[in-house]
Amino acid sequence: MAKTHLDLEIASGNIPDMIFTSPQNSNFLLFKHYIDSGVFADLNPLLDSVDGFDRNDLLGYLTKPYTDKNGCQYIIPIYSINGTYFSNGSIHGPMTAEELIEIYDTMPEYTNLVSDFLTFYFLYGCVDDFIDYEKATCCFDDGKFEKILRFCKEAESKGTNRSYNNLKRAELYELVKEGKLLLVDIPQIRSPISWALLKNDFGGALVPVGYPNEKKEIIASLSAGINTFIGITEASRHKDIAADFISTFYSIPDIDINEYGVNHAIGQEDFSIRRSRIYALVKMLKDYTIIDEYTVIPDSEADNYTGAKIKLTKEIADEFIAYLDSITTVAISNGSVWEIILEEILSNLDRDPSDIAKYIQDRVSIYLSEQS
Repeated sequence: MAKTHLDLEIASGNIPDMIFTSPQNSNFLLFKHYIDSGVFADLNPLLDSVDGFDRNDLLGYLTKPYTDKNGCQYIIPIYSINGTYFSNGSIHGPMTAEELIEIYDTMPEYTNLVSDFLTFYFLYGCVDDFIDYEKATCCFDDGKFEKILRFCKEAESKGTNRSYNNLKRAELYELVKEGKLLLVDIPQIRSPISWALLKNDFGGALVPVGYPNEKKEIIASLSAGINTFIGITEASRHKDIAADFISTFYSIPDIDINEYGVNHAIGQEDFSIRRSRIYALVKMLKDYTIIDEYTVIPDSEADNYTGAKIKLTKEIADEFIAYLDSITTVAISNGSVWEIILEEILSNLDRDPSDIAKYIQDRVSIYLSEQS
């Protein structure tokens, strides 16, 4: 419906200056359709022309997943919530789905793999590995997807995917430190303070693993209900105004800590957008000690505090920046395809995964053919 309406507007010459969307359903693929059709303008030169705005100051997760092979970026998230898997160091870096299955097969019986419902996220991160949207083809019946389905079914029956939602954070990370839990899924860490605290909870190690995918990239899940993307149309006669509008989402003014207080500052700002603000935070807290995510105390009072005490250092800030720069892609699967997959899985729970993979192959093939 959205595509038909916009097609009619474009055909009649009523092209908007900017277009907003979210990754819900197939809206993100709708963006790709119009990018390929030349509807959107490359944002890089437009944002570079905004006075006082440094595009290179943005963290990588805001740019890398949306930059094509020619270095052009046609859309940008104006509010992004990501999440990924983390390890205590027992699993290093990104992996393919098959590599994670191999790890699972060698796990001791007392060890659990992940802290939340694995099947949904595991499958969601893998779906696009089996689809070629340009050729309108898929390969869910080549044996690899069947292996993943079988793994999810077996893991579910063994209770490996049991939820840890009722555990307190300290209890959850104690399992990680003890090696009884290999992966934990964490929503996007929005501050180096949060990173420092989590690193402490993990016993000193915090390794971003990402969702399994064939390219072995750090891939993050994307919360479809929160993320919003924006693009500027090539036909816009107000590109400079539109670019200035986009830049305002990232041009966070400094908060005067003398007026508001340091705890107000760290509670109100988002320190996961610009490198310069992260290093400014390190400088701002050089004489303070962190006691929780939203509270710091002067170093002069730290000796009187009996709880965990952490200093925010440049090294911790560098690690936090490296994590956000390492996210090279996000798990945004076609909503219609995902609905087909879920429907076939839930309708055929008693069937062999090889049969389910064939059903999915047939239905997705028909869907892709209809959309091409």
